[in-house]
Amino acid sequence: MPPFVPRYIGRPELLKQLGISKATLLRWSKKRGFPAALPASGKMPIYDLQEVDAWLRNSPNT
Repeated sequence: MPPFVPRYIGRPELLKQLGISKATLLRWSKKRGFPAALPASGKMPIYDLQEVDAWLRNSPNT
């Protein structure tokens, strides 16, 4: 069986892994096209890791 690879990440963990603040994440979302949180993700926004990875790979000067 292949190892479990999570598909989604909560905002606190995303901020920690990227080493950025919530304000930076919101700015990237508005001005740089960072992937939006999944709809109806509840109180804690969650993000699709594949979308985040694709954005990081294709975004200059992240």
